[in-house]
Amino acid sequence: SVFLKATVVSAIVNITLNLLFIPMWGGYGAAITTVISEIIVLSITLVAARKYHTKIKVGRAIIVGSIGGMLIAGICYCVNRFIVKELVNMVLAVGLSCIVYGMCLVIGKFDFFTQAVKRLNRK
Repeated sequence: SVFLKATVVSAIVNITLNLLFIPMWGGYGAAITTVISEIIVLSITLVAARKYHTKIKVGRAIIVGSIGGMLIAGICYCVNRFIVKELVNMVLAVGLSCIVYGMCLVIGKFDFFTQAVKRLNRK
C-alpha cells in the first residue's frame, strides 16, 4: 500500500536524520527529524490520494501542514523555555498547538475542518 511505502521511506529518513541531528541538538534534533518525516508521509500520501480525489490541492495541503507544524514547534519551544512547571508546560503546549493548527486548517480552507466547525456551531 502507498501508506506503508510512505511510512517506510519516512522511517528511513527519520533514523538517518536522527543519527545526524541528535548528537548536535539533542531532543530538538529528534523533534526536527520527526517533523521532516511526517511531512514526507503527508506529501507521499497526498500525491497518491490525488489519483482518487482530484479536488485535493496537494501543494496547499503540504504548505499548510508544514506551516502548522513549524508553528507548533515554535509554540512548544517558547512554552518549554519560559514555563518552568512541567504540567502547566504540557497543558499550554498542547492547548495552544491545537488552537494554532485548527486556525491553519481554517485559513487553508480545508473543507472537512470547516464543515466540522460549522456543525459544532449549529449544536
